[in-house]
Amino acid sequence: MSTERRALVLGGTGFLGRRIAAAFEAAGTETVRVSRTASGDGRCVALDLAAAGPAALDRLLADTRADVVVNAAGIAWQSDEDGMRRLNADFAARLAAAAARSAHDPLLIQLGTVHEYAPAPAGTGIAEDHETAPVTHYGRTKLLGTQAVLKAAREDGLRAAVLRIVNVCGPGTPPASLLGLVAAQVARHTTDAEPPPPLEVSPLVARRDYVDVRDVADAVLAVADAPDGAADGRIFNIGRGEAVPVRDLVERLVAFGGVPGAVRERAADGPAGVGGAAWQQVDIARAHDVLGWRPRRSLEDSLRDQLAGLTATAAPATASVPRGPALRVLFVPFPGVAHVHPMVPLAWALQGAGHQVRVAVHPGMADTVGAAGLTAVPLGATRQLTGVVEFATNPDLLDVLNARLSLDEGEDTGDGELWARKWVETLGPLNVSRGALDDLVAFCESWRPDLVIWDPFSIAAPVAAKTSGAAHARLLWGRDNIAWLRAKSLERLARRPADTDPVTGLMAPMLDKFGHAFEEELLLGQFTIDPMPPALRLPLGLETVPVRRVPYNGTAALPDWLREPVRAPRVCLTLGVGGRGRQLFRESGVTLPDLFEAVADLDIELVATLDAGRYAATGPIPANVRMTEYVPLDLLLPSCSAVVHHGGGGTFAAAVAHAVPQLVVPMEFWGEKAIAGHLAGRGAGLVVDSGEFTPRRLREGIVRLLEEPSFLQGAAELRDEAAAVPSPGDIVPVLEQLTARHRK
Repeated sequence: MSTERRALVLGGTGFLGRRIAAAFEAAGTETVRVSRTASGDGRCVALDLAAAGPAALDRLLADTRADVVVNAAGIAWQSDEDGMRRLNADFAARLAAAAARSAHDPLLIQLGTVHEYAPAPAGTGIAEDHETAPVTHYGRTKLLGTQAVLKAAREDGLRAAVLRIVNVCGPGTPPASLLGLVAAQVARHTTDAEPPPPLEVSPLVARRDYVDVRDVADAVLAVADAPDGAADGRIFNIGRGEAVPVRDLVERLVAFGGVPGAVRERAADGPAGVGGAAWQQVDIARAHDVLGWRPRRSLEDSLRDQLAGLTATAAPATASVPRGPALRVLFVPFPGVAHVHPMVPLAWALQGAGHQVRVAVHPGMADTVGAAGLTAVPLGATRQLTGVVEFATNPDLLDVLNARLSLDEGEDTGDGELWARKWVETLGPLNVSRGALDDLVAFCESWRPDLVIWDPFSIAAPVAAKTSGAAHARLLWGRDNIAWLRAKSLERLARRPADTDPVTGLMAPMLDKFGHAFEEELLLGQFTIDPMPPALRLPLGLETVPVRRVPYNGTAALPDWLREPVRAPRVCLTLGVGGRGRQLFRESGVTLPDLFEAVADLDIELVATLDAGRYAATGPIPANVRMTEYVPLDLLLPSCSAVVHHGGGGTFAAAVAHAVPQLVVPMEFWGEKAIAGHLAGRGAGLVVDSGEFTPRRLREGIVRLLEEPSFLQGAAELRDEAAAVPSPGDIVPVLEQLTARHRK
């Protein structure tokens, strides 16, 4: 292939798109990848393809001057037919039209699917002229895309070819597919400390044609390299040309992993295969005769490489490790509900693994801990800490909460003064926990914890841990602003050695009392447990244990109305359990009656989880609005189609876990602005500035979230990314190892 050729790969961050783009680049072709999640660094373009109109596509083709355009974008799972149609069919038609009118006359390669064909009798090889009568949403919408491309080729002079691809396997196969799911299960058996229960799958009675993803990429390059006109307006089947029993493939994956019993097959109770098609095999003669292409990888190699890729990328520390005696683990949260809740899932995981868990907490928060099924140790009943607890229950105190602790790492003025002011402001909350120091030290010396896991604001905890010889770690509940600002503070001190380190005044009274010298780990932990999504983590260079944030939002009895069928799309309006969200109405100037009136005629059910007494509307509540006291989001969000909130980390994590599109009005206090930006950048929701929040903006946002399927797809992608991060249970062996390393 000519090194002067330019390739544009749409869906370039997906399973097929990544491999195709890499193949073009390996062949010396200048390649641009396009997707909603691209990085935007020049070789990657961020664009919501489902929403991209003709003008946007015209600009894309003109700017990239692509000779070859590959449409690898599409939805195969996690969407209804309408959602699939928007990307698989409507976008393909817009792309074909844009390519046809492009002055650069690109070759468009459309990736279709074998599911566009009608089911074939057993023993039949499906050729390109086989009847097209798809029986699935995916097949029907992909066929519409194929037809649009071929129509443009016939009528508008578009240079185009369609590849109808069979089931794809090999490295990176997504877990939404059968072989991807089985491979992930086998990998977990070979890497997890405690193997998961058997994976139950549907009856494995079908025979399918499978091809390696790398062979698919080779086929795309073969079309691009075909003699002029040889591939134009034609369809090519891409497969191995053989129908393989699916059960054999599953058994091979299990055998390669050496984990018999990892997968359990349900008994058959109906016709086999998707849409009842028990047989699938394509005729690949045309691809060989015209393109000179044939598959080069064996299925054995494909499956081995697929499994090897999963086991090689598993974190070494999560592999099976010898289990020692039960640890004593002490959690030390800051005294607020929004700080206790993020600790609960990890405490459960450690307790479930056989370790002893205690939670040292202000007496005013003991009931919150007990409601989670954990043992509270009431400590630190000082006036200062009691005042902090009151923030959770007294909205009249909320005026002191503002954006002074929020962090935008790109806003430095260059002289360091901004960071210095931010650092001083941040040290204020850290100072609060000093009142619990004596109680914490006394308890640690009597109970002798092996590991102390502490809130970033609870800096008395590492002093108590050091005094008793325990290992200790911070458990974040948001972005690590403290470590980021500490690094900036140290940079400033290095430039201005005459300045006093403000940390000295913070830590010295505690350290001097017990004869300790200051170490950075007393501010930042011996290691840090970070539940933030990878894209929201700050680059700090600290020893970090990533963990999935499993949402816990408190306990409650399931309300009767949540057991009833949802009769209209349900939208949740919540302000979280912290303090900052409650100021939304005050700062925006919007009232609840205004909001209710704006959505009164929409076919939705708006569930407002607010204090009905304090936020009572001055007038009748519309029939489509349900006012209720706070309901734990884990109970409510599974039934919701959208959620409106203030950008708090707990609400964001719960919405991500349940793949709910979000409308965020960020009320800046810590990291709400960063969360909102991440959400919008990933296409999983909308953001409205608090100063621009109006009833009309609320209505418009809700309508968009409910009517545009791209938001649901973005939310599903965020959920899948979160699910790929180790769970609290997964990191228990890691914590055991780190405790053994750091404990004195």
